Amino acid sequence: MITCVVCGIIIIVYEKLLKGDFSGFAGEYISLNGVVSTLLASGVTDDEDSLDIKAELPVKQSDGTYQWGVGESNGSGYVRVLYPIGVPVKFNGSKGVDDSGRKFTDDTSKIRLYTGQEDPGYDSWAIYFKK
Repeated sequence: MITCVVCGIIIIVYEKLLKGDFSGFAGEYISLNGVVSTLLASGVTDDEDSLDIKAELPVKQSDGTYQWGVGESNGSGYVRVLYPIGVPVKFNGSKGVDDSGRKFTDDTSKIRLYTGQEDPGYDSWAIYFKK
């Protein structure tokens, strides 16, 4: 029998995520154009923390991503998507070229984070890579 201690830890981190504990994924993320954003254990980023913005509980999607809503108490908001290691970013029909003509090069060896209201294929600079 083979026991994988690391695999067990990874499973626990994802189970905690589904309960709203983002601490296993908290930290700095950097976009393709060098913008740094920090995801907090609450599921919001450092620039959202001082505002009236809250994160909903994540839901695991059939493609392996985890998605949750982020928004204000008045109902306005957007979606945040976490791409675990090994899960590629998928572009609906754009083949990895965003609306500005930039070609997106994915790195599935890293955790990626997307925030927006549309498919990430519309703005590849909105995808952040865990540092």
